Amino acid sequence: MLKSRKFLWPLVLTVIFIGVILYFYLYEELTDTAYFTVGWLILIVILLWLGNTLITRLLDKWIPWLKFGKQRYFLHLLIGIVYSVSIINTAYYLFKILFTQDPPTTEQLVVTNVFGGIIFIPAFSIYFSLQFLNHWRESEIEMEKFQK
Repeated sequence: MLKSRKFLWPLVLTVIFIGVILYFYLYEELTDTAYFTVGWLILIVILLWLGNTLITRLLDKWIPWLKFGKQRYFLHLLIGIVYSVSIINTAYYLFKILFTQDPPTTEQLVVTNVFGGIIFIPAFSIYFSLQFLNHWRESEIEMEKFQK
């Protein structure tokens, strides 16, 4: 049994994702490009999740929400976006040079950034909003304790 419910959704999504991958692997004939894309997406999701969790923990330690609310919000947003775009580009570049003969072209990098922005920036925004709301709720609970 899981002790924490916060790992339940990532676990459920991971199981569904693995099931979809296995289905396509076993029952569909995919090109190398499809495997390349799936591998790249898996790497991106893992790195974004781990990196943003680390960013949140470090900022919680050095720039707490209670003392630096507005500054923390904008700093976290800026660092998260820079990190996300860097990971998207670095992972694409590495996959492209390691698994294909040609280095990425400028057009491919532009398309990667556009798709990355369409897919991952909204996901990061949702993650960031949930983090903000959780910390806000915790601060409200602490305020209620001090008032009693």
